[in-house]
Amino acid sequence: MTSPDTRIEPVTGERERLGLTPNLWRLAIVIGMAQFAMSIWTWRYAIFIEPILTGEYQMSLTFVAGTMAALIGYLASGMISDVIGRRKTMTVAFVPMILGLVLTFAIPVWPWLPFAYALISLGWSFILIISRAMPADIIAAEKSINPARKFTMVLMPAFFVDGVCPVTAGVLITLGLDPVYLMLFGAVGAMVAMAATPLVIKESLSVEIRTEAKQAGVVSIRGLGFNFWVLVAGMMPFYFTFGMAIQYLGPLCVNEWAVSDAVYGATWSAFSLTSVVVMHSASGIADRNKSRALLAAVVLNGVVYLLFSYGSGWLAMLLLNVFWAFPLMLWIGAERSLIVEGVGRERQGRALGTFQLLMSSTNLLAPVVGQAVYMASGSYRYLYGLSGVLNILTVTGVVAALRVRRPGATEGHP
Repeated sequence: MTSPDTRIEPVTGERERLGLTPNLWRLAIVIGMAQFAMSIWTWRYAIFIEPILTGEYQMSLTFVAGTMAALIGYLASGMISDVIGRRKTMTVAFVPMILGLVLTFAIPVWPWLPFAYALISLGWSFILIISRAMPADIIAAEKSINPARKFTMVLMPAFFVDGVCPVTAGVLITLGLDPVYLMLFGAVGAMVAMAATPLVIKESLSVEIRTEAKQAGVVSIRGLGFNFWVLVAGMMPFYFTFGMAIQYLGPLCVNEWAVSDAVYGATWSAFSLTSVVVMHSASGIADRNKSRALLAAVVLNGVVYLLFSYGSGWLAMLLLNVFWAFPLMLWIGAERSLIVEGVGRERQGRALGTFQLLMSSTNLLAPVVGQAVYMASGSYRYLYGLSGVLNILTVTGVVAALRVRRPGATEGHP
């Protein structure tokens, strides 16, 4: 009888559907369950806590606590999963999520809210990295067959759930449900996903590779390779300018586009559901030329920001959200493929976690800069226009990074 730790995902001879092996489809379903645990409540979390956290800076401190916990998780999850395996790490990740959701449901007061939000963010950060590390394992074993498609398609159930949840939750609240029960629904969803993980997902990282990862210890800067750090340098300005405005999309749409909360939620659902429709074709385009796909995604995201700075009305918002899905799917597939390109299998989890840590660290400052721009201009439209222009300008740094990447450069051999 095969022990759980040695049930490794076969890498050849399995029929793929929409670019995913059976184990990756099982992973995708579990990620979708986990996404339900988040999407059912995150869309209106700020609205939920605003009347509770009346003290000065209490709301911002709550979000800072979540960001800091996520940054820790991004770094730790890659290292831990490289050593003990993806499946065990993902299973354990649901524990802080469940605790945080139950705590928010039971004691939604200061100072428990920031503590609970940090627990949720910590667990969710682990799941985000595992959702990237397991496809990376399969891609490396298959010698990078359609990497962008695997990285993107594994998120199909998650985007579908993210599209359905806000509408469903909004209907329930309209029918009289106390919004705090959304946290309880999330906790139940996380419990189901936690129970499903060890039952349906097979480990994608062999015992031999985990042993190599354990022996490698802490990976040095040189250990992730020249190409990895060049990509980090090229993408960080884009993440910063993108993060300046993204936090303020809701106020922009509701206040300056003059649409209702319900319409805003519906257009965001349209974005997520459109992502499900286009991700297969978009990931195929990304696989044909990852560098060009990433450059196109950077430019098109800037164009979307510029359009948000000028448009108005529900129809324009709906069409813009539908269009936005395509560059985002290009971005996901191309970027994640490039992150692990040339990184040894025993270090890919750490590479993905380190990249996410560094990119997310821009969120410690970017929203503050965005708020300063808004306070100086008095307009979210101006903020989105400025961020859009800066988004497009950052493509020069991405072009430079992609040009100096060295074909065949691997970890420790720049």
